[in-house]
Amino acid sequence: MYSSRALVGFCLVVLLACFHSLEAKDVPRVSIKASVPRGKAEHKGTPHPNNRGLDTNRLPLNTAVNVGVTVTISCWINSTTFDPRIQWTEYAYNPNGGLISDAGFILPGHPQNARYSLIRTDPLQHDLVISDVRLADGGVYECEDTNAPASVRQRGAAQLVVINGQQNCTSTMPDTGGTMEGQYYTTECILDYGGNLIPNLRWTGPPPFGQAQSNTGNRCWSGMSFYSDRTMQQQNWESTVNFTGYFLPPPVDMASNIPTYESVYFTPRIDVRWPPKGMYATPIEAEYQVGDVIECFADAFPTASFEWHNLRTNERIDGSLLTIRSQWVNFNQTLRCQATNTIDQLPYSNDFTIPVNVVPPPTTPTTTPPPTTTTPPAVSSCLNLAGRWESLAPLRASMCIEINATNGRIHGVLRNASDTFWVDLVGLTNTDNYDHATFTGIWPENRAVSSLIGECSRCHGVENLVVSAISRSKGGPPCATPGTIYYSQEYEFFRNPSISCPPITIPDFAFE
Repeated sequence: MYSSRALVGFCLVVLLACFHSLEAKDVPRVSIKASVPRGKAEHKGTPHPNNRGLDTNRLPLNTAVNVGVTVTISCWINSTTFDPRIQWTEYAYNPNGGLISDAGFILPGHPQNARYSLIRTDPLQHDLVISDVRLADGGVYECEDTNAPASVRQRGAAQLVVINGQQNCTSTMPDTGGTMEGQYYTTECILDYGGNLIPNLRWTGPPPFGQAQSNTGNRCWSGMSFYSDRTMQQQNWESTVNFTGYFLPPPVDMASNIPTYESVYFTPRIDVRWPPKGMYATPIEAEYQVGDVIECFADAFPTASFEWHNLRTNERIDGSLLTIRSQWVNFNQTLRCQATNTIDQLPYSNDFTIPVNVVPPPTTPTTTPPPTTTTPPAVSSCLNLAGRWESLAPLRASMCIEINATNGRIHGVLRNASDTFWVDLVGLTNTDNYDHATFTGIWPENRAVSSLIGECSRCHGVENLVVSAISRSKGGPPCATPGTIYYSQEYEFFRNPSISCPPITIPDFAFE
């Protein structure tokens, strides 16, 4: 009785004989012939067993590739002298083994035969080439010299692992990398693959963070999580796909090498922000005198702006520095410092309150008159527009102004919080009357010239500068459609001496 393998071999011989009898145009096939080198006669007689079968030093190796490439799996024999007969078998589509080729021919009956080919760049070399690799191609591929005696017959089997391109990752962290300190964020990646060796997805990056991996079928999932911390500022995490040596021992005849493969996914660089916290003020005293200065601090990023509020008189003072006023003498009052910053276009604030008891300065009976208290009028004109101003609505903006007291010329700069540039301002105000001004700016993008008008008033000693603007965008060529006219909302500015401004000078030739 013949064995099943011998019976299959016999059927293949008959099938191949039929193929040879057909015309090439009817049966597509790949034929590789190895010629005997000149000057060397074919060996006759009984061959030495060690010269038969596959070269055990160059058996097929495990390989990992991306979808869509062309991959070559190599197999070498010891000698061509003894009429070798090489067969390639795949276990990717047929778990029991599907014959791909026999004796240098790709078998036309295999459903993937159009993507298989054989390459012989050396008489001892029998390479299988798979083009346009698909996920389903992942699996075991085996070569065998079926003419070698059973005592020396060696099968060479290797894993082909096919990776479906880049990892597909989603994250609760914004694409810009912006995060809020102390909040929890996750990133999850999915990788599809074909084959029996499992890829390893490993995360590296700023600690502390957690990571995990699981595998279901031919899909790998990996996850990374962290609580945003300022120590992670401008850093990112990497998810690396490769292989490790920790997979199960390979079966008999299976290659044991670790495939060389690496693919990396980078998260956005993290931009950690936090609202005002850790507020305090200094100095804290039991009693204060007129002219004493209290400064408010807050831990915030972006940097916070400050406003003091006297809860007794309802007075508001911009900036982190508070100077004790004469009208507070002989009163106990509570002062609240409010720190505010903007994160992702949303305002965040925090408060810190202190009791303030203002006492009169020490007096002598003969020379010092009793202290007097004055209350600023409810409404009065501003004394001078020069200085540093900040608006929080409708958008945050900063403005710095210098005024020539002789001729009322204005030179200043203006910047929206969303812009990285300052707009140069020039204008005029009434000499010795600084509560009303007009100025012009050149907008650097597409708005061309903007004209602005500002009016300043004092309410209970607090200066308030209201500015409105009108501008026209640049239109088409001459005689074409004019640009669009823009009207701004009213900007309400308050003084903020902590604003950092570029140098401002009033040129002598201004308006001449």
